[in-house]
Amino acid sequence: MHHSYEHSARSGLSIAALFGLLIAGLTHADTLHLTDDTFTNPSSTIIKGDLLEVRVRDVASEKRGYAKFNISTLSSSTVAADVDSATLRFWVKDVIVGGTIELYLVNGAWDEQTLTASIAPPIGSAPFASVSVLSEDEGSFVSVDVTPAVTSWLSANNGLALVASGGARIDIDSKETEPAATELEQTSNAMEIEVALIGPEGPQGPQGVAGNDGAVGSQGIPGNDGAGGATGPQGLQGTQGIAGNDGADGAGGPPGPQGPEGPQGPQGTSGSQIPNICPHGDTIAYDTNPNAWVCSSHLTPPQPYNVGDTGPAGGIVFAVSNGGISGLEISPVELGPFQFGWGCRGTLIDGANNEAIGSGQDNTNAILAGCTLEGTPAKRADEYSLNGFDDWFLPSNLELYQYYQNQTSLPSLPYNLYWASTQINAQSARTVDWLNGNPYGWIAKDTISIAPFGTIGARAVRAF
Repeated sequence: MHHSYEHSARSGLSIAALFGLLIAGLTHADTLHLTDDTFTNPSSTIIKGDLLEVRVRDVASEKRGYAKFNISTLSSSTVAADVDSATLRFWVKDVIVGGTIELYLVNGAWDEQTLTASIAPPIGSAPFASVSVLSEDEGSFVSVDVTPAVTSWLSANNGLALVASGGARIDIDSKETEPAATELEQTSNAMEIEVALIGPEGPQGPQGVAGNDGAVGSQGIPGNDGAGGATGPQGLQGTQGIAGNDGADGAGGPPGPQGPEGPQGPQGTSGSQIPNICPHGDTIAYDTNPNAWVCSSHLTPPQPYNVGDTGPAGGIVFAVSNGGISGLEISPVELGPFQFGWGCRGTLIDGANNEAIGSGQDNTNAILAGCTLEGTPAKRADEYSLNGFDDWFLPSNLELYQYYQNQTSLPSLPYNLYWASTQINAQSARTVDWLNGNPYGWIAKDTISIAPFGTIGARAVRAF
């Protein structure tokens, strides 16, 4: 799906407004937008600043990308210590040959309307970050941490250079990208940097009104018996009472010594043996359909599933692979409501930052180990069971995004925003946006509801 942000704009929300909504639960955050983007080609003197893509290619005539961002959205009093993190995200338009993109600081002034290879300013002696871009990344966002660059730009902002290595030949959407003929083909996904800032602690609010008295608690456990009193004088002997019932049998005595071994019994009849009548190299095996012995090469193949089918555990199949033999199914019910949102805001959980398809179980295991709160989406997904299947987990953002991509063949879900198991940092986690199809939303971990989406839902997923 190539139109996540364009669809946001057509719905009445700008890109900046959408990011503002998603990060409202953080202490403070800003989005840096491009002022200049272009690329150079040593074999050409043509200025590339108005082209529809930034070409980054490791070829004989190297094509090197350049990008500069407007940091005036940050307060003039911002210093390096105020920057908690900065993440660059760019849209991979075309992967001719996959490889690595290295990021360098630019050590001189430039602009997209005049830059060519012959007058390009020098770049740093070593990359401050790098990111792998493969063929499967084509038509999707790729993110990379650029915190060192943003902190250096607070004193001198000359942007960054994107240099391909390992034979990579990759095209990235530029800010000049124009809408295509149809809505589904529109892109306009210019590079952006999301900056999370550490703000000062606010003053303590006034004390709230005292609440009503709580309900009377349950009766406490009885105390220990007091010390016995002195023995009184012996009374008169009473009449003999009626004989009581027989008491229960006492415990059995220890087992006696083992007796002598008895004589051997008669030889039983030989059981029938199924002959191996299969061709050479094949073996006989039992097939549950149609409940008969057959040669292994004739075993009934596994039943393939389609998107929208009821899965092996009774969930809804929303993604398939391997011809429908493998895939993902989602629980038919919601896991919420959630008292603590995603849970454990302020705690950085090791091993829960995975986004790829197939990483949701690892994220869930990491959350269970690093967050002891009860009733979180990950905890409830792990505890979920359906038809005897209890191997459910909270999906990663790209696993959950498969439901959005196939939603025309699936039941509609009741909420517009869903939690993923993918963590961003100690303060926030990923969500998938059902209004605009954005799998890279990020919201404070303790958020329960946020405008304009409403309540944040969650569903359990299992792989088969």
